[in-house]
Amino acid sequence: DSSIPASGGSAPQLSTESHPSNVNGCGRPPPFAPVGASGDQAGVLPPPDGTLLSTEAAPAATDQSAVRSAFGDFLRTARQDLNRGKLTEVHRELSRWYDNPVLSPQENRQLIDLLDEVAGSVVYSREHLLERPYVVQSGDTLQRIGRKYGVPWQLLAKINGVADPENLQDGQELKVVRGPFDALIHLDRHEMTVMLRGLYAGRFSIGIGRDQQALEGTYFVEDKIAQANDPNSPFGRYLIKLDERIGLHGTDDPRHVGASDGPGSICLEDRDIEDVHAILSIGSRVKILR
Repeated sequence: DSSIPASGGSAPQLSTESHPSNVNGCGRPPPFAPVGASGDQAGVLPPPDGTLLSTEAAPAATDQSAVRSAFGDFLRTARQDLNRGKLTEVHRELSRWYDNPVLSPQENRQLIDLLDEVAGSVVYSREHLLERPYVVQSGDTLQRIGRKYGVPWQLLAKINGVADPENLQDGQELKVVRGPFDALIHLDRHEMTVMLRGLYAGRFSIGIGRDQQALEGTYFVEDKIAQANDPNSPFGRYLIKLDERIGLHGTDDPRHVGASDGPGSICLEDRDIEDVHAILSIGSRVKILR
């Protein structure tokens, strides 16, 4: 299957056949309406290079009317810049505004709609907007290239439509992104956001296991498992292990997504967990907040 970020959330769709876009389970524009921002700056993960991420770099919330006025001005300028082809610049600035607690629900909706579109193009399309094209050398495999850039080879395969990761053509140009991706999970929102070195890279709806009470903390992906289909398994085909007790997994009942009564710890719909399995690397940070 060749889709990346998908249903229920606000993740850009990765297609090996067409330009990626965002999906919400019923079509292809961006995801669910934004949930009220918590304003918890401690929940923001700094990217690997130590620079500020997302709302830490956004305008301070000391004067709400000034911030919202600045946002309106910014949004108008951002649309003009997009018309001029400045996708990476707009993506960076939109990411700074993401989850700003001062914005109204309507403003958040405007921000998310635009951010999902732009992130889909910048991160998941085949356009070389974040890194120069990678030119395949003799002996290269997608696994080796993925290790070089700190992302799973499955992600590169989905973006570039590569069917055989070990059979690349010398001189072939590949779209690459430099990872790793991180994830921030808000349990109260039933939402997971993925970030790429400080840049917004999509959202997913999650469900929480009924017996999991103490999930909060910062984890690092310990293992990723893709298993054969088991019709009796309530956890789907993919598992992203955070520790001995907690993991991200699929579900045999989509009704568990958005709820807190399912089995396991943190579940996503089947297509979403496949996408997240391709996005997060061993060692990716996952911060869980309530």
